[in-house]
Amino acid sequence: MKTLGLVVIAMAVIAAFDAQIDQVSFWPLYIGPVIAVSWESGFRSGAVASAIAGALLIAAATLCGHPYSSDFYFLIATACQVAALLILAWYVSRLAATEAVLTKLLYKLHG
Repeated sequence: MKTLGLVVIAMAVIAAFDAQIDQVSFWPLYIGPVIAVSWESGFRSGAVASAIAGALLIAAATLCGHPYSSDFYFLIATACQVAALLILAWYVSRLAATEAVLTKLLYKLHG
């Protein structure tokens, strides 16, 4: 849970930075925090972090505008970005679980 708190703080800093720039979206910066929380705490926490990132993306765009030609395109882009973060959270959580199983297996084999 400590990791999720640190991730929320990191994402708030990213959102504050993103709100200052209105020509591009810095949504890829949310990838690092989502990876960190997904690896440490699993998919559920990664999904929460992805949802928070989506909310922060919308908040930043509400404060300063977005670089898209219409709100519809902005919503489609944001939905795709959150979907990408969710897929990444799932993949990283599965990778962490696999790594844990393989580590236990190696300890059993090599004692």
